[in-house]
Amino acid sequence: MCGATELHEMYDKGNDVMGMRPVPGGVIDIPAGETVELKVGGLHVMCIDKDRALEIGEEIPIKLTFANAGDMQVTAEIREGAMGN
Repeated sequence: MCGATELHEMYDKGNDVMGMRPVPGGVIDIPAGETVELKVGGLHVMCIDKDRALEIGEEIPIKLTFANAGDMQVTAEIREGAMGN
């Protein structure tokens, strides 16, 4: 489905313009006892080199890798507003 995935973040480019860039080092720090939400317009997983178009409402499997907790399979819903759907 995705040739590669990257963690991306939104940032303010100035003049009321937002940009998107890979998270430095590809790692999101999550302090113990805290949570981080991946969502449109914030931190998110970017699907690179898709082999097909993804549909709004579609659910896709994603494997997240944590430094201390190991791998975790989750399901992500494709939502309206996702760039390059």
